[in-house]
Amino acid sequence: MAHPDLLSELALIERALQPEQFRLLVVQYNHHQVLVRLQDRLQTVFPTRAWTQLDGSRDGAHGILVALQQPPSGLILIHHTEALLDDDAFTRSLNQRRDALSRHPLGLILLLPTGGNYLYRLSRAMPDIWSLRNLVAELHLPPDPILGGQFITLDGIRYVSFSTQEEAAAELNSLSARISELQVIPGSRPLLAVLLTRKGKIQLQLGEYEAAQATFLQSLELAQDVGDRVLEATALTELGEVLARRGDYETALQYLENSLNITREIGDKSGEGTTLNNISQIYAARGDYETALQYLEQSLRIRREIGDKSGEGTTLNNISQIYDARGDYETALVYLEHSLRIRREIGDKSGEGTTLNNLSHIYAARGDYETALVYLEHSLRIRREIGDKSGEGTTLNNISQIYAARGDYGTALQYLEKSLRIQREIGDINGLAITLNNMATIVFQQQDKPEEALPLFLQSYQLFKQIGSPNEKVPMSYLQAIREQLGPARYQEILQSLPSA
Repeated sequence: MAHPDLLSELALIERALQPEQFRLLVVQYNHHQVLVRLQDRLQTVFPTRAWTQLDGSRDGAHGILVALQQPPSGLILIHHTEALLDDDAFTRSLNQRRDALSRHPLGLILLLPTGGNYLYRLSRAMPDIWSLRNLVAELHLPPDPILGGQFITLDGIRYVSFSTQEEAAAELNSLSARISELQVIPGSRPLLAVLLTRKGKIQLQLGEYEAAQATFLQSLELAQDVGDRVLEATALTELGEVLARRGDYETALQYLENSLNITREIGDKSGEGTTLNNISQIYAARGDYETALQYLEQSLRIRREIGDKSGEGTTLNNISQIYDARGDYETALVYLEHSLRIRREIGDKSGEGTTLNNLSHIYAARGDYETALVYLEHSLRIRREIGDKSGEGTTLNNISQIYAARGDYGTALQYLEKSLRIQREIGDINGLAITLNNMATIVFQQQDKPEEALPLFLQSYQLFKQIGSPNEKVPMSYLQAIREQLGPARYQEILQSLPSA
């Protein structure tokens, strides 16, 4: 019998192919029966769309390129795509045809077997085509289904990187529906834990920190109940990430250290690399750059050793920020450019937005505000597109600093107010503290309004102190300057009038 959630999973593929425009889907499957079910479903849903089936092993690179010279409308399935990945002439030609293909009303489905590092090879061989993908689906027929009966389950339709906020929201809705179905099915707890973890990651990306924390706690409880150590470590790492973003570094570090112990105990190198990277960010936020760099270098070694390109791009970006904080912009630039190449190569839109933002800081530090603003505007477009609220708040703040450096303080304040609204909405404590400080600096130094700047600096100082950030010294120095300017009596009078004082 078919598992009741199968059709809802396949519905995600159906929605991706519904519009009459180009869609690239990558589908991995482990059994011919899975492929038959997929094809049957698509033919039922899209009975009027023409079908063209090609085979990388049978037709070869030349035959497929000829067929794509004037691509037919409808659905084009390329079986055994793995047979084409090492043909440089084929992959180069297909990359060059990306824009031409995207103008045709077709859906291109690349079919691959599971395993074999095929997704990484595909993204590396055809980065331009890869950037057009709508989703990556893994259709898996388990040898011993955990829910009983002969059915096809999906070890998850999973987005490698969301291209739009709408894609993220669609996946979140699909996951929520499937989780509700599984909660009443006996024996579904292992799969439920996996899906909850994925749901939490999407909520984290969308800036829904409180919801993500609750979801990861559910996943952690289930993982511990069923004895899934890998998933337990993953949930602990993700909880550490959420709490770090909410400014609770002490608790975040406890979760991350627990995760690190588990990953080392069970030999999970991928999980170890991720957790080491995340621990580094706690120390960096506290200003302990030496310790942070030690964790990052360990993470980078592991990620390169296991071929984790996404993780390598992340860690390279984070190493750059250590050198940036030390004022070594040349070294920071080298790491950032390397990170950007990887993130674009594998289609990591979220990572690309982060690295573009960080590149802007190097150019701003050199006084090249024009180039810095180009990077920031590119970063902002990506972050809004994929629904990265935390990243959007950060980039808006950084754009404000370009206008402030140019003397356009009115525009700078407009960007800061937008940043402030987002950071309050999602609970980004560190970002909120930085933005409040930057607003107060303009009000105090440029507008000469110390009494209006005082509460802003005070809020910034209290937030930095709450999360243990060394940046607390910045607003504190301004508060001391305001006290000297206003005098102790007036300064104390204003403090007493503040609701939070």
